[in-house]
Amino acid sequence: MRGQALGFIETYGYIGAIEALDVCLKSAEVEIVDCQLVTGGLVTIIIKGNISAVKAAIDAGAFAADKVGDVVGVNVIARAGEGIEKIIYSKKDIEQVKDTKKQENIVQLQEEEYIKEVYEETIDTKIEQKSIIYKGQKIEKNNLKILQEMKVVELRRLARQIDGLDIDKKQVKFAKKDELIDVITKYFEEVE
Repeated sequence: MRGQALGFIETYGYIGAIEALDVCLKSAEVEIVDCQLVTGGLVTIIIKGNISAVKAAIDAGAFAADKVGDVVGVNVIARAGEGIEKIIYSKKDIEQVKDTKKQENIVQLQEEEYIKEVYEETIDTKIEQKSIIYKGQKIEKNNLKILQEMKVVELRRLARQIDGLDIDKKQVKFAKKDELIDVITKYFEEVE
C-alpha cells in the first residue's frame, strides 16, 4: 500500500455499500481492499489506487450509494502512512500475505533447483556421451576407423547430427573427408 491512496465509503446497510463498491470499481482503475461490516448496520468499503483514480471512484461510488441507501461518511487518504495496513487488515489477512510470500519463495527456490538439476544433468550427459549412433552403428573413440570407411556424404550427415563441432554447419557442406574426420575426432577428444 506504500504510496497509494486509500478511499473509504461508509453506508447504512449492505446494499448501498455494494452499489458504491460496484460503481467505484467500474468508474476508475482501483482495487478493493476490504468490505467491513460494522455494528449497527454500518458497512465500510475500502479501495486503493492512485490518488486521482481513488478520488474519482469515491465520488462516483458515494453518489450511487446515496441513491439506494444512506451514505454516512466518505474519506480519501492521499498517501497511506506506513503501518496503516495493520489497522485495515486483520491479523489473519496479514499472516495469509506472509504465507503467500513464503510459498512464492519456496516455489522460486524449487524452480531454481530444477533448472540447476537439468543444467547439471545436461553437462553430465555431454561428458558421458562418448559415442554417436549413425545408421545403427555405434561410433566411439575406440573405433574411429569406421570414419575412414565412410563416404564424404555420410560424414557430412554425421557432422550435422553432432552438436558442438568446431565447424559451422555451412562449412560442413563444403568440407573434405579429411577435414570432417579431424573435426569429429577432435570432438571425441574434447568430450573426454
